[in-house]
Amino acid sequence: MQPTETPGEQTSVAASVPVAPPSRGSLVMEDVFLLTADGDEPMAVPRLALVLDRAGVVVRRPDGAVGATVPWSEVTTVSASGRMHTPEGGTGVVVEAVTASRVHRFLVPTGDSEGLERDVARVSRAMSRRSKGTVGRPSPSRLLVAGLGVLVIAVIALIVLFSTGTVKF
Repeated sequence: MQPTETPGEQTSVAASVPVAPPSRGSLVMEDVFLLTADGDEPMAVPRLALVLDRAGVVVRRPDGAVGATVPWSEVTTVSASGRMHTPEGGTGVVVEAVTASRVHRFLVPTGDSEGLERDVARVSRAMSRRSKGTVGRPSPSRLLVAGLGVLVIAVIALIVLFSTGTVKF
């Protein structure tokens, strides 16, 4: 993100939600901090981009190169619910990507915390469904209910036909 300046004001960084997503349904968050630790000391690694897209949860380094990708098949949950101040003192939302072995935490600066939380939840649900191949397909439980419904209707129809004498064995 580029700083914005107006005469007589300090330079500030614009909110980082979403910026020109690379593909439809993706979410790109820029100027993100990776929350980690060096021994017992907490650290916030700055100037990263966090992308939720078809590939999974992607972290881009300041030069734009991909630093890490966690495919959706390995992601248990992605959530955005914690709020904290950025190292610069602005508002931010903590986005967590959970896998079987780790929790990856990021601090995303934003002026619209609730909007970012909704966007992360929406994209996370859509992408995880897509990765599991469930987009556009009914779930097994819905197929079972539909099958049982057809069976019940067929049995009722046979009972009616037997009782009226239309069908005889």
